[in-house]
Amino acid sequence: MTAAFAHHVLRGTHREVGRQHGAAPRPLIRAHLELIYTQGAERSNLAPDAARRWALAFGPVIADTAPHFLEEIEGVAVGAGIEPAEALLLQVRQEVAHIARFGTADLECTSFAVAGPYTATGTTFAGQNADLAGGIEALSAVLTFAVAGKPAVMMLVPAGQISYLGISDEGLSANANFLRSAGWRTGFPRYLLTRLAIEQPTLKAAVDAALAPTRASSRNLLLADRSGAMVDIETSAQEHALTWGDGCLVHANHHVLPGMVAHETATAEELHNSTCSHERIAALMEAHRGRLD
Repeated sequence: MTAAFAHHVLRGTHREVGRQHGAAPRPLIRAHLELIYTQGAERSNLAPDAARRWALAFGPVIADTAPHFLEEIEGVAVGAGIEPAEALLLQVRQEVAHIARFGTADLECTSFAVAGPYTATGTTFAGQNADLAGGIEALSAVLTFAVAGKPAVMMLVPAGQISYLGISDEGLSANANFLRSAGWRTGFPRYLLTRLAIEQPTLKAAVDAALAPTRASSRNLLLADRSGAMVDIETSAQEHALTWGDGCLVHANHHVLPGMVAHETATAEELHNSTCSHERIAALMEAHRGRLD
């Protein structure tokens, strides 16, 4: 028997959805916060009060780009019985505790999208593995954000995060990969980019939305729609490049697009690991071309 994540459907305004989110997996949200505090103390002597103080700096930036997200985050705080700063910290845990201060990150995610000639029936498939450290799997849930007047978005999220990776009922998918680069700053959080993109009605609108904010950090987004259109967007905090796929796109954890490779700051070992993952999934897609289901 395969274990399944708990699934919660959240309905109403953004604030109401946030409150329901905070209440539904409340113990997991508290455990997620404790993990952040524990890792911060162990890896970089980051005290909880300092983490909360830095997290607050991201609130105004989120409000500038997506005030509805800030309303939802405030709702999470109410529902979970935590401080507003802690609800923000759940969204910006890596930016707040920047890699330079917070030890290493696990570069273990590989994303894909396939369609048309690659699949058995022409159907579009997209997904990824998400190898997150620290027992995050046990702290995660599947949430359907059914906000009034917007496309419903179903996402896998670590409890308390309002965005990670998922799909919408408009037929859009968003998967994401960690990228290591310099220049991280206070800005729009990387995790929120995926939901910002797929709450849009079309893939083109999703791309425009993902590239609009003043980003806090680097991120790779692989977006696809039910028609088989797909695009990969590599970003640093200040630069970006994108490529459109023709039936298949894959991505691991290093910059590969022209103009972005110079931003890479991964170590030789990290690059080797990511390159192996990228080459392996690409080879598997080609080996099974036309038979993927």
